[in-house]
Amino acid sequence: MATSRRDRLIARFQRLSTDRHFRDTQREFVVESIRDIQAVLHGGLRVSAILVTSRTAKSSPVQRILNDERWKDVPILYASADAFSSFSATPSGCGIAAIVEMFRHCLDDYQSAGFRCWLAISRIRSTGNFGTLIRSAVAANVQGIFLIGQSADPFDPRVIRPAMGALLRIPVIRTSWPKLKNWAVMSGCEIVGACPSANTDVWQQTLSPGTVFMLGEEGTGLSSRQKKACHKLVRIPMIRDSDSLNLGVAGSLLVYEFYRRFSSSETRP
Repeated sequence: MATSRRDRLIARFQRLSTDRHFRDTQREFVVESIRDIQAVLHGGLRVSAILVTSRTAKSSPVQRILNDERWKDVPILYASADAFSSFSATPSGCGIAAIVEMFRHCLDDYQSAGFRCWLAISRIRSTGNFGTLIRSAVAANVQGIFLIGQSADPFDPRVIRPAMGALLRIPVIRTSWPKLKNWAVMSGCEIVGACPSANTDVWQQTLSPGTVFMLGEEGTGLSSRQKKACHKLVRIPMIRDSDSLNLGVAGSLLVYEFYRRFSSSETRP
């Protein structure tokens, strides 16, 4: 590959990794690691370029990826470890990354039927916590994640990396608070807000077979408007002087409580 083309592609990897506006306008994002690229391969998403370091390219798992027929028309860029680390979300860098089409999910394409758990998030400060929460949601058989407004970015590499491929296995649906409320009514779901000041522990609260757990911003929690719109408020019990958990932990506990109640050894996936 000519040096000028290589430099342009590396610059594109760098910008897609650091510039959310550029990601949104180009409708592409960057994934790293063999696990994530395998998930892209199995999910059938379009890949416009692959970057791999010369040392990583020698490994058997990477060779199997690069030799797959589905990549035959995809530009493969070989670069130095320094070039890779210039955009990598991890200090050491895994040595392989891909530019992938940005998928979109529409609220109208989903409905709740039977035992279904969903998550709704308005703002999240820690990208790592967001990735962890996505990973827990997939493990607990959550049906999808609603993003209220534009603040949270699931395509940030610092979210994708700790999610470990889970982002590609669950619908992430961007919507507004009024639209979500209307969807919940039409789908027969209850919106349950997580709030430290709630009177009822989640362990004691009755949960609907169709439940949307609403999580507020880290630090400030749910707004007054959001609390009023929730059908129920629950708290996660804590002892001594503890008064909050990070969003990844709190959300994981809530969805696993739903999973514990509505799953049996016969119905678990």
